[in-house]
Amino acid sequence: MAVLVLVGISIALTGSVAAQSTGYVDVAASDLSGSGTAADPYEISNVSELQAMEDDLDAIYELVSDIDASQTTQFNGGAGFDPVGPSFSAKFAGSFDGNNHTITGLTIDRPTENRTGVIGVLDDEGTIRNVSVVDANITGDLFTGGIVGTNDGEVVSSSVTGTVTSSSNNAGGLAGSNDGLLSESSAQVTVTGDNQVGGLVGLQSDTIRNSFATGSVSASGVRVGGLAATNRNNATVESSYATGDVTGDRKVGGLVGLNPGTIQRTFAVGSVSGTAAVGGLVGTNSSSFAKTPGIVENSYFDKQTTSQSTSAGSATALTTVEMQGQAAQTNMPGLDFQQTWTTTNGYPTLQVFSEADESSDNDSPDSPQVQLSNITLTPQSVDSDAESTHQLSFEVQNVSADGSEDDFTITFPDKVELVSYSNVEIDAKSSDVNKVDNTLEFSVDPTGGGSTQVSGDLNVTVSATN
Repeated sequence: MAVLVLVGISIALTGSVAAQSTGYVDVAASDLSGSGTAADPYEISNVSELQAMEDDLDAIYELVSDIDASQTTQFNGGAGFDPVGPSFSAKFAGSFDGNNHTITGLTIDRPTENRTGVIGVLDDEGTIRNVSVVDANITGDLFTGGIVGTNDGEVVSSSVTGTVTSSSNNAGGLAGSNDGLLSESSAQVTVTGDNQVGGLVGLQSDTIRNSFATGSVSASGVRVGGLAATNRNNATVESSYATGDVTGDRKVGGLVGLNPGTIQRTFAVGSVSGTAAVGGLVGTNSSSFAKTPGIVENSYFDKQTTSQSTSAGSATALTTVEMQGQAAQTNMPGLDFQQTWTTTNGYPTLQVFSEADESSDNDSPDSPQVQLSNITLTPQSVDSDAESTHQLSFEVQNVSADGSEDDFTITFPDKVELVSYSNVEIDAKSSDVNKVDNTLEFSVDPTGGGSTQVSGDLNVTVSATN
């Protein structure tokens, strides 16, 4: 018996709310499992609990299941998810570990608000690790990113896909600005804005290492880059690459638009276009604020795919054939193929990501993908001072890419954990569960107050015999 997936179902009951609520359920951080310490982090299993991070900006949090965040389109009157730690006066200084789970379908629609992302401002004491945001739709004003608006701390082993749109300047696929460490992370994001727009980071002021961006980047103005818009004086981009198309006006580069800093062991291959100061790797390699030109070392660009024959700085122009396959080792000697990079049938990639892919491939034969659908809760109400019994039912579908047929075994917990409620008293914060086929039956017993918000969690283990 091989475990396929651990599915977290969020149950929200109000006067009339279905099993998977389409609206926001107010959950306090103190209601989460755990105590918010390094030894006992707060546990997050649904999007309402993710929003609860805003209640304690110094605590330690971790995801314990994949999060379906699609209902955030209806949060806050359509403005979507409210960034955690939205300003310099209220920064997130805690730790957020995604445990390699995904947050899918998150929406933020705040075109007049600055520092927009899952985290608005990450303090220099804060950390984000192993967070994967999938199919995000993020819109903000200044400093908008797929995961963090402004990073002053550490973002490690994290990724984002989707779209990021800034109403003005400083937009990045993962971070609007980086004044900390961004390492072993990636963005596959379509990024648009006015000025200072980058595939991974908008304004880059510290360190980007072992990271990449693959999404298209477009801006109406200046400083536009496939990885970072601007790599400032004393900032470093190293062992990183960009493959997305880049379009702007001036200071446009396949990797970096404006570079008064240091770029080492990098490459770019996406199409690059603009009206002036356009380069295959770097658009402009100096700044009016920097006393010396930027440094570009051991870096390359594809002069065919970028449609650029030159680059600012000392980047080397190569053909597609020279950069792909085993030929890359010969023609790109500045990349460390022993410790950091590896060749593929196409362009080189970073070993840290190829190792993760190999691990995923090795696991895939024993890990078919399962999807729950047609989830219904009956009845859909909780009445004050009256115990009610509810049935939760659903269908299970195998969505494996290989089309394999498996016999499923579904294992339910003994209890439904009621993690939060308001204006209503509950006799017990957990309810016994009976199972009939693919249906759960559990009881809720409000004993006083009004019938408002009650939410709970349920983990269902789906297994198959190989």
